[in-house]
Amino acid sequence: MKNKLFKMLAMGMTVMSMCTPAFAMEPVNADGIHHEESIPERYLEYGSVTKLNYEGEELKSIEAEGVKGNVVVYNISGETVFLDSGEKVKTDASEIKEGDGVYFYHSPIMTMSLPPQTPAEAVVINIPMDAGCANLVTVENVSKSDDGIYILTDNGGLYISVGADASVTLFENGNKASIDEIKEGMRIFAWYDSIMESYPAQTYTNNIVILPEKDTADDEIAPVSETASISIETEGNSHFVPLREVCGKLGLELGWNADTETASIQSDTRAMEISEGDTSFVSFTTIKGAVGMTAPITSDEAVYINENGKMYVPAKIFETLVGYDVEINGGTAVISKRG
Repeated sequence: MKNKLFKMLAMGMTVMSMCTPAFAMEPVNADGIHHEESIPERYLEYGSVTKLNYEGEELKSIEAEGVKGNVVVYNISGETVFLDSGEKVKTDASEIKEGDGVYFYHSPIMTMSLPPQTPAEAVVINIPMDAGCANLVTVENVSKSDDGIYILTDNGGLYISVGADASVTLFENGNKASIDEIKEGMRIFAWYDSIMESYPAQTYTNNIVILPEKDTADDEIAPVSETASISIETEGNSHFVPLREVCGKLGLELGWNADTETASIQSDTRAMEISEGDTSFVSFTTIKGAVGMTAPITSDEAVYINENGKMYVPAKIFETLVGYDVEINGGTAVISKRG
């Protein structure tokens, strides 16, 4: 596989450095209409630690200043993992000090507070000067190759070739593992310095660390249905529901514009955009050649993002998509598509 990669280099294909995170370009369909990109699973940011916030002996958040001078609060939970990238082993928060340069894998959604806050999935320290940061990816597919396996990740946009003699270890205890233990759905750290520009893009690694299974109980989405029953959070006189969960259950398309920090949801015929702090909501038609916008629905309380990075919206805004009814029954919102 290495020889194949070098041949591709010789053919003049572009090599892109992996020292900084890369983001996919926002798609524009053949109809010329701009569509938001799907919400990515995670983002990667570098920052210099400015403050460590503890409650007792437990680290609750890390404040860090980015390369552009922006300060972000990365919230730490029991699910956050700490990695020593140079040694390729598990570490802990006690190794982090103010002034350290750290990489954060975090939720794509941030609060609009000052400074903004976002949940940290992984904190990576000790990155050697001559090597890039460990890459945290989710395995989407595994297939056999002549000398090992191919791992598909990045929403189908990247193939990682792994040789049969690659070093594979378990994050929790450092025990050796084999490439045969890498399965779909796993999260792994992989070390690679460059990727080949193609589709899917391609890269090669000799080092992988397998992470423990993530607790996804709060994120599980039921099969698509015409009715979604969702537990509500009450703020003042308004009833809020988690946006991602509702969209998943109803089969609505959910997108995220990282530049404007705006979520978009789309049904078969209508779409709407939502940002933290919004109290007025409209939808517009997506039917080609048609023009139309609903009258606004207002809420006494604003859209918010909780400490876990989940966006909550007033349940009644789904009525603006036209064709959906919303009913509140005790502590549950029932959102259903009209027959």
